Amino acid sequence: MLSNVGLYSYLTASISYAVLTLLLITSVRGRRFGNVLIVASALTTAWASTVAVGTLTEYPPVRLIQVLELLRDGAWIFFLLQLTSLRFDGTTETLRDVRWRPIFIIVLASIFAILFLLPAALAYFSIWLDALKDIGFIVWVGIAILGLALLEQIFRTAVGGERWSIKYICFGLGGLFAFDFFMYAQALLFREMNPQLWQARGLVSALATPMIAIGIARNTDWKAQVQLSRQVVFHTVTLLGAGIYLILMATAGYLVKYLGGSWGGVLQISFLIAAGVLLLALLFSGKIRAKT
Repeated sequence: MLSNVGLYSYLTASISYAVLTLLLITSVRGRRFGNVLIVASALTTAWASTVAVGTLTEYPPVRLIQVLELLRDGAWIFFLLQLTSLRFDGTTETLRDVRWRPIFIIVLASIFAILFLLPAALAYFSIWLDALKDIGFIVWVGIAILGLALLEQIFRTAVGGERWSIKYICFGLGGLFAFDFFMYAQALLFREMNPQLWQARGLVSALATPMIAIGIARNTDWKAQVQLSRQVVFHTVTLLGAGIYLILMATAGYLVKYLGGSWGGVLQISFLIAAGVLLLALLFSGKIRAKT
């Protein structure tokens, strides 16, 4: 039992988000975005709890875990889309003017079909299994990139007190999506999930909880304090950074194969640190961002 790292990792995340959910129910229920935040936190709790219980069974409920993960990601992204849809002024076209909710539902349903219905339909064609696994990893990478792109948009368009009020939300959710991007990009490259990264994911999720809580506490009235949208034009370096990172990971995969695999762990850690430093530089340096 003590050697079951995944159990304690995801159990920690489950307890953290259960506490966060209770705090949200008692403090923000009925307020702007309150119900969305409660649902997102509750789904994260259910996801982490299911993974924790799954570590105790011989055959973990993989499909259920994936469904809950998709719902968890969808709830947080829905919250971020609502933040970006706040109107800044009466003359600027914003995301609110784009009917994004039907699009969100269609995209979520399409992802559900790709991840769960398509594999079931092609179960008898074993030749497609490897391709379906790759498609699944690509979808998860895409979801993480979308979350990071929305967070970047929110943080970049915030000014003054707005940035002070929402930065911890960006840091907390950014940690979740950034780790997911790294984990699934690595899985896509090597065609399998890294068990150490999967086990550490629970603790990473738990570490994000205090920052999310602080960010929510700083925004008792989202409408009054956070009005972020400027234009529909989506300025982002996230896609550029993700593309460069995937190219570097592909190069690393080639080098690992060429060198016999002994440098795999070193290269992965090096790229993770380099990607984190690059992200911080792009977020906090206007000069570097402009040149990029």
